[in-house]
Amino acid sequence: MEMEYNKPSLDINQQVQRLMGRGMQGDPEYMAAKLAIVSYNRLSAYWRIYRNDDGRFMPNTSFKAVWDVYVFDQRLRLLVMDAIERIEVAVRSRLAYHHSQVYGPFGYANDPVSLPAIGKHNPQLLIMIQNQISRSHVEYVMNFTQMYGDKHEYPPLWMTVEAISFGLLVNLYRSVPDKIKKSIAIEFCVCAPVFESWMIMLRIIRNISAHHARLWNISLEMTAKPKLPDRNNGRQWYIPTDISNKNMYAILSICKWCMDSISPSSNWYRRIFKLFDDFLSVPRSYMGIPDDWRNHEIWKSTHSH
Repeated sequence: MEMEYNKPSLDINQQVQRLMGRGMQGDPEYMAAKLAIVSYNRLSAYWRIYRNDDGRFMPNTSFKAVWDVYVFDQRLRLLVMDAIERIEVAVRSRLAYHHSQVYGPFGYANDPVSLPAIGKHNPQLLIMIQNQISRSHVEYVMNFTQMYGDKHEYPPLWMTVEAISFGLLVNLYRSVPDKIKKSIAIEFCVCAPVFESWMIMLRIIRNISAHHARLWNISLEMTAKPKLPDRNNGRQWYIPTDISNKNMYAILSICKWCMDSISPSSNWYRRIFKLFDDFLSVPRSYMGIPDDWRNHEIWKSTHSH
């Protein structure tokens, strides 16, 4: 059955009046100022947890509380993106190194044995890599193409990994031989199947964050639940309580684990602690974060695995 969307466009003052009419509390001028810079539609995702089934807000729901959740989410995305950037750069480096050591600088482009799973994950991967390389503005890639393009269709792998998107990088990682995956995963102190699932999940989280979408209460049931180390190989994930693989707590814990592996002296986890300290009113239950999470083995301190 076809339905016509007939909701009218409301000006800022009408939006404020609608919120207040549904029980939202707050200074109308403050609300109007915030709605002028962040749309009603975007903020609605953050006040949804404060609404009853009838569409009205729960008693004493303030616009300031909603705004705090929004700002918390904004800062959380920046911290998660910071961790993912460092993990991504490390994966680019280690993938190029381990693969090139075995198959040479151009093996990925001309030796099918070097990408045994390419048909399973992305049969068009090399074509897509070539398309991105041809549009690349990375200086050393452009210089290589100018000097050696007549002889080599693709640059050496250590150049290519720096010029392609994270999405293609993940597909490239999934296509390499198991022994290469294992060599990389070992450097992150997990087994290859676990690390591959982390790469898939982090690619999704990176895309969500890059588009400024809501992250704080994301459910990985709707995206890609990462695998976690088993009790024999990753006991830290289960002391004093199990870490679930379904929510934001899992994402943060994976980032912390990877950061410990590639940058043990990083204070990233302390910045996460400070963010939560700065926003004590933000509900943590939607992120799956328990009250005693800072006493969990993974979060106690920077540690070797």
